Amino acid sequence: MITHIQAQDRVNNLQPFKAHNVSGHRHSPAQGDTLYIVMSYDWYPIWIYSTEAGCAFRNEDGYSPTTKKQMSRVLGPVNRFHERVMPRSFMETLAIYGYPYTSKLRMEGRKVA
Repeated sequence: MITHIQAQDRVNNLQPFKAHNVSGHRHSPAQGDTLYIVMSYDWYPIWIYSTEAGCAFRNEDGYSPTTKKQMSRVLGPVNRFHERVMPRSFMETLAIYGYPYTSKLRMEGRKVA
């Protein structure tokens, strides 16, 4: 297990890690996208990099003061990637289905998540 501050380097290099109540891992949904997901408490996506989109997505909702603190420590200034801040519903759908399906839902004007 590593510290939240040490996890910043892992996130910048899209490497797996496990820190106190935060983890980063790769995930390949059935739709063909490859994601690198940073999760809080193994269920709440706080940051996702999508190879299909070619950018990262940061959750705009910190959920709780503890999660907000994790986000600032683990993510810090993730300057290596173009980053978009997105709502929680988008992040949850993206984590499950990947970018192609999630963006298709948004373009159709359908609710994401």
